[in-house]
Amino acid sequence: MKTNPNSLIGKQYDKDTYHCWHFIEEVMHVPLLQDVHVDHANDDVEKHIGKFEELDAAENNCIVLIGKSHIGIWYNGGIYHNDVGGVRYETHRVMRMKYPGFRYFKVKQ
Repeated sequence: MKTNPNSLIGKQYDKDTYHCWHFIEEVMHVPLLQDVHVDHANDDVEKHIGKFEELDAAENNCIVLIGKSHIGIWYNGGIYHNDVGGVRYETHRVMRMKYPGFRYFKVKQ
């Protein structure tokens, strides 16, 4: 982790300059993915899948693909993420009520 995600709670979302991938890049050491777009996160992860390893289950500090077009960071039963409400941490239970399906990845070293 490059940056503690707690220090970013409340940081404002911007669809062009600070969406969920920008948040991931700021917090974690991930390859810079210039082609990632806010409305196609899953598709873009598939395009860059060689940089990631899919996990069978969530692990602390892994990347979580949320639903069809959102991404966050798993930590202690919840997910740090950035959307129109800004950066925040929500429990997995709450996120399951909002989004269908989760996939977990770690960045290959």
